[in-house]
Amino acid sequence: MIRILFIVCIAFSTVLTCKAQQFVGKHKDEVRQIMSTERKDVHIDESSRNTVYNLVKYVDRNNTQTIYYVFDDTDTCKFYKTIYDYAYLRQVERDLNHKYIRSSAGNWYYMENKTKYLVTLKKDKWYFSVLVKRVSV
Repeated sequence: MIRILFIVCIAFSTVLTCKAQQFVGKHKDEVRQIMSTERKDVHIDESSRNTVYNLVKYVDRNNTQTIYYVFDDTDTCKFYKTIYDYAYLRQVERDLNHKYIRSSAGNWYYMENKTKYLVTLKKDKWYFSVLVKRVSV
């Protein structure tokens, strides 16, 4: 029982490590490099092609987490969105409250290098998502 609890705790901690890294403004190659070295729990999903958006999609082994990195014409990350299974809701909210400043229900922000970033948690029927994007100050 203790071993299972320990494994679950480790799994939850790896789910949120991505949020400590700033991806907005990074080049696509840099995002891929960071993800390949720091997020061994997810892999690139090339099973579907999106001809409208310039994006890279990552999924975890259990299909309980999907991350979309959206890039502009110069392959610079504009924003990223993580879609989670509801099993992660409490942990993600706890992590957001710990790492960022809450501005309103479902919204947090943080400053990095004189740039403000908005973090938005949106609850949908079957999943919830966390969107991170740069905002003007």
